[in-house]
Amino acid sequence: MQNKRNEIPDPMRIVLINAPASVEGCSSQRSVYFPIALLSLGAMLRAQGIDVRLFDLNNLQTDNFNEYLNSFFAPQLALINPQVVGIGGLFSGAWHYQKLIAQCARRAVPGAAIVLGGIHATMFAREILDRYPFIDYVAVGEGEETARALLSRISCSADVSDIDGLAYRANGAIKVNPKTQFADLDSLPSPDYSLINVNDYHISTQSWWSPKGLPVGRPYPILTSRSCPKRCSFCSMHLVHGPQIRHRAPVLVADEIERLHDMYGATYFEVMDDNLTYSRQHVFDLCAEISRRKLRIQLCTPNGVAVKGLDNEVVGALVEAGLVRVCLAIESGSPVIRNGAIGKGLTDEQIWSAVETCARFPELFVVGFFVFGMPQETPDTLVESINLAKSLPLDKAAIFFATPYPGTALYRLCVRDKLIQATDLLESPGLKNDTDTPHFIPANVTLSDLVTARETVLSYYRSKRQAMGIPDNQPFRYAAAGPAPSIDFIVPA
Repeated sequence: MQNKRNEIPDPMRIVLINAPASVEGCSSQRSVYFPIALLSLGAMLRAQGIDVRLFDLNNLQTDNFNEYLNSFFAPQLALINPQVVGIGGLFSGAWHYQKLIAQCARRAVPGAAIVLGGIHATMFAREILDRYPFIDYVAVGEGEETARALLSRISCSADVSDIDGLAYRANGAIKVNPKTQFADLDSLPSPDYSLINVNDYHISTQSWWSPKGLPVGRPYPILTSRSCPKRCSFCSMHLVHGPQIRHRAPVLVADEIERLHDMYGATYFEVMDDNLTYSRQHVFDLCAEISRRKLRIQLCTPNGVAVKGLDNEVVGALVEAGLVRVCLAIESGSPVIRNGAIGKGLTDEQIWSAVETCARFPELFVVGFFVFGMPQETPDTLVESINLAKSLPLDKAAIFFATPYPGTALYRLCVRDKLIQATDLLESPGLKNDTDTPHFIPANVTLSDLVTARETVLSYYRSKRQAMGIPDNQPFRYAAAGPAPSIDFIVPA
């Protein structure tokens, strides 16, 4: 006998909204990303027979967001009259807009359930429900299974107290059910891009490194796995995707790439995994499946990949499959910071081996990720990081300031040592790693120490390129070897 509580009746309408994620003071100039989490959630809900509409307000062009919500968006919501409004946010910087959208939705469709999701909502679920009565639920962690259960209960006004990964109110109290159940990735449909107009996501990519001479235009996100079993002290991704890594079948990943290539002309894919190279066999199987299809595509790894285990075979397979830009999670030039404070378990020899391996491929643009300003940072450890960043055969170094995301070991240490106030971060618009100023100042360094150390590394690479006459996004080794005739690299203006 079927459980009626888990059946979703027809028709049911849900509106998904991607809140703007712009944050003042951030280094990144990228503002538009495909909302892959909502596209995945929408695909799953559509497969359940639900009428799904998706509004991505990141693409909105307006000088007055409140006026847009009240004069234009609220009437649209009222006309659709959904039973549920789900509001996502890619970065913590979206939280301010998530609040405004939730208030608007409450006024426009008073009877709808207002549900928040995303990393900020996950980290602050209890505080959000405590402060903002117009928000009904928070989906803690990845949303597919939680949404499936919640919608079935909302449709028949059933009890929600046993739904995994749900924060809700009950009898005047706030309850937060921890996220313990995670989706089998192979059972989920691929993200449904028909929910949006892909042309809205075209960005200026003329200066992007494109050794195959392919236009980038719209970089498409791809996930071949979720989560990571490691526990770097600053990382919060396990709060969303769980404690263990889960891989997608390589054939399904390649199917998605090929479908996007055929349907939308996609040629550039951003592999968004938390730990792409954790399993060598997964990398080999995935690359073989992509290469077998002979697709003319390019890949990059904007989230960074683990340095450990990057040898010639792994890097060679990735390059053969289309990898043109790799970001390496080096973190620090100081073993004390890298291994003691962060917990990376990574030696200088492993770093040099991985970077030099990547540098042997002239068509591969190599970026080193560094984190400055851990609580244990000292002037000496900063000097170690500066020296390593300048000596490695990198094409670029990206310097981030340590960000104390709630739920991480770094956050707990910062609260313990009174480097931050625990109550400050919910409303912080800049809780994001690519800000130009630190979130906190460690005890043994100054603000000037941190900012100067970061600028020292960044200016080194700018000066080196200027002296050699190499464009910003072209690898040094490629320039030295001379461009192949078939490459159509567009020099940035």
